[in-house]
Amino acid sequence: NEKEKESVAHKEKIMAMQREMQAGAAEAAQAAGQAAQAAQAIAAQEAIKDTAYLEYIRQSYHDVRVQVTSELDRLGVKYAEPQGAFVYFNSGLDAAVIQKHMRDRKILIGGGRAEVSETPRAAPPGRSTAGTWCRVSLGTAEEMDLFLGELGKLLGKT
Repeated sequence: NEKEKESVAHKEKIMAMQREMQAGAAEAAQAAGQAAQAAQAIAAQEAIKDTAYLEYIRQSYHDVRVQVTSELDRLGVKYAEPQGAFVYFNSGLDAAVIQKHMRDRKILIGGGRAEVSETPRAAPPGRSTAGTWCRVSLGTAEEMDLFLGELGKLLGKT
């Protein structure tokens, strides 16, 4: 059957062309990925050279850390001395209660870690197993004012 042989040969040619197209597309995608990585590396190198901006960011974080820890001191709230972009604090209230209060006001904070002295327990309804520690990421001075104002209200100290 000559027609069957031609049909099979035609299908094989189509399949070979599809394989070539897929291989070409894969090579193009790989080249594009490599180009993007190279551009990112160059951008990172240039950003590191901008020491004035890096100093500005470092100083901004320092200023906001001071703002937050000063207010936590005023409120009588214990905290772990921050070194980065967040502060662990112990309000004395259940973490789940604080998180819900803040979330209801569109302020997101994390549950923290259990205090070392706390024994692991199953949480009663409406309470967390994180104890009384929470984690707040540092934001702008204005964002931290909102957080600190709500924390003060929650603690009855404003």
